[in-house]
Amino acid sequence: MTSARDDDNRYYGGSTEQADKANKLFYERFGSFPAPPRDWRTLEDTCLWCDLVRQEIGDFSGQRVPDGGRIWVAGCGAVQAVEVALAFPRQQVLATDISDVALDFGRSLCKQLGLTNLEIKNESMFDATYARRFELVISRGVIHHTANPPLALQKLASALAPEGILDLTVLNRSFEGWQVLMPFQKALRILCSSDPDDPQLEADFAVGKALARELEPTIHFLSRIRTFFPHFNLPDDIDQISDHLLGSFLSEPNMHSYTVASFEALCRGAGLAMLGPGSLEPWIAGFSWELDIKAPTQRALYDALPEKQRWQMTNLLVPKQPRVLRFYAQHLDSKFAPKTEQDITADFLGRRFAKVATTAVLHTRSDDPKGEIVGTRREQFPVTPNEPDLVRVLEALDSERPIRETLARLGHEDVRTLDVLRRRLTTPVCPYLRAV
Repeated sequence: MTSARDDDNRYYGGSTEQADKANKLFYERFGSFPAPPRDWRTLEDTCLWCDLVRQEIGDFSGQRVPDGGRIWVAGCGAVQAVEVALAFPRQQVLATDISDVALDFGRSLCKQLGLTNLEIKNESMFDATYARRFELVISRGVIHHTANPPLALQKLASALAPEGILDLTVLNRSFEGWQVLMPFQKALRILCSSDPDDPQLEADFAVGKALARELEPTIHFLSRIRTFFPHFNLPDDIDQISDHLLGSFLSEPNMHSYTVASFEALCRGAGLAMLGPGSLEPWIAGFSWELDIKAPTQRALYDALPEKQRWQMTNLLVPKQPRVLRFYAQHLDSKFAPKTEQDITADFLGRRFAKVATTAVLHTRSDDPKGEIVGTRREQFPVTPNEPDLVRVLEALDSERPIRETLARLGHEDVRTLDVLRRRLTTPVCPYLRAV
């Protein structure tokens, strides 16, 4: 069992079984996160999403995650099972979770959409016995809610095929929002003193809601939440916030958080090499892990550091950060040498790219809990980006020449600018260019 740290909220994490029990009760009461979208997307270009993931890890020639390969979505909730199966129609997907409510939702949707590449299974990752089986393992926002994240990651690593890729997301300790939520949640645990063997999440939630309402003039809990989670568009009145969101703010049974350095140590302890960062939410797609240091002396010292130490500096210094750390990883003994972001950008600059253009079929569900599909529509994918610098690149692109030449004509030569542009043009969150 891992030792408790003061910056973790793990009241119900005395054992993996206790934490799983509390998590199951929590997600079946408040729903999994994120909430299911209204539209579920199928792309007519069935290779596109896999190609975009490959590009993000620097595999522009398509050697990783082969057609017919296997994907495990560990801790799929109500959303990720179907989302991944739709995004990777040429792969076989196993999705597991401990919430029957989430799994039943996924099974119903799977049947309605006629998915044949998805298996949904009730299973704790601590009970998994898969051995080097999956070419892609996806676990987003899961292991940090367990009692023992290192053991959970060991299970994921054991399931990863020899040359497989792990897509892993954990809470970013430097995100200021967690510095609001975790102290409140831990204070609530003190006040309620629930027995880890008998979680009283409903009672804790009611007490927490009343406490937040009463102490708002003093602790400014809700106003700070609105500041750090603006995309939720939270109302001023706590009683107008959905239980789904408020439960996540007040009553998460277990939360661990990590810096870049502790994330890398976690991976290494599981026999994994941490690779580059994965796509973040669209509204922070332009976030860079590289600091823009211009003074020559400091710049030379900074450039001499390994990239993960540079990322750790950003993680410590930059105030506005992503809610999560999302990085890829692979086995330490993989035959594929880890690529630095500089390596990937250099490879990107030497390649030719074509603009992505396909059709998305959107399956719209009803608002009822069963989420019945009530209609479909078709639209161009991707939509034209709003950012003028991306539009200029797309308009100037010469698919017969290396993209370096297009970017140079537009005046893009700084290595950090080029790295950000690569991410804003060729990744799943910014799916505008594909290598040819």
